[in-house]
Amino acid sequence: MEFVTASGYLFELGGCFSFEAPPVAWQRKFDIVAAAISDAMAGVRPGMSAGALVDMIRRRYERENLAITGRRLWDFHGQGMHSLMRPYGLPNSSDVVEDSTMINIHPGILTKDGLGISATNNFIVTPDGGRALGGFRHVWHVV
Repeated sequence: MEFVTASGYLFELGGCFSFEAPPVAWQRKFDIVAAAISDAMAGVRPGMSAGALVDMIRRRYERENLAITGRRLWDFHGQGMHSLMRPYGLPNSSDVVEDSTMINIHPGILTKDGLGISATNNFIVTPDGGRALGGFRHVWHVV
């Protein structure tokens, strides 16, 4: 979901919803994507390069032994009164992550298993890491 708040700022949330429990492989992939988001939120600091934050996300996939085959889009981007703002989370990006920047994170890495799982969250960059905007939890929602 992408929507505009009353103050004019864009907000984007994404997760997985189904009518029954997902297959084990799908749940595992979702949990890895959610963990990559958590890693990035915990590790982001003002002044770091966007490429360094992308590396944090990639390392989670590698630790989980997922064979990376490419990417479908960037891993994150700045967001505010426009939906696509710097910094852009692409490998080797020299964009600087600034203090108090709002970032929308949604890992865009493709893996050999072919499972496309998308989850996203918004946070504010602080000296202590990313502060989530809201209490959205990264769990697979069975409705």
